[in-house]
Amino acid sequence: MKNFAELKKRFRNSRELKTIVVVNAVDQVSIQAAIMAKNQDLAKSILVGDTVKIRELLLENRNDAEDFEIISAETPEIAAEISINLIREGHGEALLKGHIQTGTLLKAVVNNENGIKEGPLLSHVTLLQIPGYQKLLGFTDGAMVLFPDFSQKKLLLENAVTLFHKLGYEKPKVGIIEANELIHPKITTSLEAEQLMQLQRSGEITGCVIQGPISFDLATDPAAVEAKQYTGAVKGDADILLAPNITVANVMVKALQTFGRAKTAGIVLGAKCPIILVSRASSAEEKVTSMMLALAAAKGE
Repeated sequence: MKNFAELKKRFRNSRELKTIVVVNAVDQVSIQAAIMAKNQDLAKSILVGDTVKIRELLLENRNDAEDFEIISAETPEIAAEISINLIREGHGEALLKGHIQTGTLLKAVVNNENGIKEGPLLSHVTLLQIPGYQKLLGFTDGAMVLFPDFSQKKLLLENAVTLFHKLGYEKPKVGIIEANELIHPKITTSLEAEQLMQLQRSGEITGCVIQGPISFDLATDPAAVEAKQYTGAVKGDADILLAPNITVANVMVKALQTFGRAKTAGIVLGAKCPIILVSRASSAEEKVTSMMLALAAAKGE
């Protein structure tokens, strides 16, 4: 998939628009995203939160409140609980984080009695459209799992690969990022990268092509591959980059956004539905793109 425009084409003018539940939809950007998704025939939204504030925001954006389903919630905690129940009852295909702390939302998601966590690990995937790169590039995990151990890295990889399968990739190419392509006995993450490759060789990990450890330039830059005469399977054409920890992934993504002018979409996987978590600085357009990614992950379209 070359860009986000291809992703949006999958949803525009569909016979039945799918639904995003916006958790505590009392912020300007989330309301604008819901309006944009509706106006572009991409998705419907259920707005959960203070009804007076939501109606005021809709009016500010020249939209009629009657165009949306609005459900009252007096606090962010109640908004999270109501939103989770809507998903459990089949009234929406994805959650969008509005004006609510991430921890508050995730506490409701993982609640043992009423939560919607299904997989063994909640993980985050960021998809980037980077000027100069030939296709969309996925990063994991820059938002959820701090310092993944080996078993968690396997789950991070599996979640990301499953997402890419739903986006239409038969065998996405995964680069396990390190400082360079050499296995270093004193760098644990370097050894773990080689262990993940061994799991693929043994047939335990399927549906993707893994290369690691590998440096960022060798994973994404054909010129670097040629200059270094690198012969790995993911040379200069990675679809997914698995980072050694949250700091590396987060810094790489933000650097590409800031200096590379990359556009992004981000979702959390591992629950009954995808959860749209993006930066507080994200625009309405970025939230809409994340909506489309979430709906693709939800239904595999």
